[in-house]
Amino acid sequence: MTTCTNCDTLVSGRSKYCDDCRDTSAPWRPDNASIQVAAKHLGIDVRVLVRRSATRKLLGRYHGIKLTPDAVRDESVIKTTSDEDLNAMMYHYITVSARLTPEAASRVIWHEMTHAAQYERNPGHYVNKYAEELRDAKRIAARTGIPFDRLYRMISFEIEAKANEDNHYQVCSLALANLRASMPSLKRPHSRIDKVVNGKIIDGTHADMFEKHAKRNISTAKTMLSV
Repeated sequence: MTTCTNCDTLVSGRSKYCDDCRDTSAPWRPDNASIQVAAKHLGIDVRVLVRRSATRKLLGRYHGIKLTPDAVRDESVIKTTSDEDLNAMMYHYITVSARLTPEAASRVIWHEMTHAAQYERNPGHYVNKYAEELRDAKRIAARTGIPFDRLYRMISFEIEAKANEDNHYQVCSLALANLRASMPSLKRPHSRIDKVVNGKIIDGTHADMFEKHAKRNISTAKTMLSV
């Protein structure tokens, strides 16, 4: 047995890389072990499941608490199961855009996990109050002409999520980098191949531009919050 050149996990045979690191469909994958640690830090009791999404419209989304397929198929399972066992069948479902860099994905996971913590603290309050603040933001935007995106970031639930995102995404990364350079299977050698976005290799110039736009967007969001 040898270890993966990229992430140090054990690999069998003569391969230099584990199967996860050979995945170039996205620049990142969820760090499930770190995600569960982060969940405890946020006071989340129900398991958190993070999946990559192909959507280009949203960076991430919290979908609420879901039940495992077995529980969904058979309602009698829910009625006859103890609270402890039922808790094991539940999970917070989060999707995050597959096109993000590992650093950006970590930010989004922290953000969406904060919404999971908010839901657990008081499900009714989270659902109703969030919807109320969202309606208010839309009304104010329509009446004043202030961009809705700016008002959306001022929703109390979003402010807390943004604060957690800023404070934790680097201290405890929740996304692992997939191998993006020096892959034996790459047929197109390039001295500065350093990103894979949407499954496509992009060279250093375009990668720099991608990072520049991401940093500019983060800077803009911080400015909006400070107003």
